[in-house]
Amino acid sequence: MMSTSKNAVVSSPQVVACEFGSGVALLDLAGNTYFSLNDVGAFIWEQIRTPLPVSEIVDRVTATYDVEPARCVSDVQTLLSRLETAGLIRWEQAEHAG
Repeated sequence: MMSTSKNAVVSSPQVVACEFGSGVALLDLAGNTYFSLNDVGAFIWEQIRTPLPVSEIVDRVTATYDVEPARCVSDVQTLLSRLETAGLIRWEQAEHAG
């Protein structure tokens, strides 16, 4: 799970995403399960198509949406935890820590 900001998160290659309303629908090809994300979740999903540290995700969300940084950190961590539990993301060592 998310232990430090030096870890990078990336979407699983076994997940197919498509726009659905103002969000995105995810299909886990390994488990044949559908998931849906709202517009902010869809924005985050787009960001993690390549490995990205959590701190950078938070920076991008706060730059794009009107959200308090502390709330954003909490919400991003909650979303990533749920995506991890569902097997939709994986963690990698960030190439550029900091």
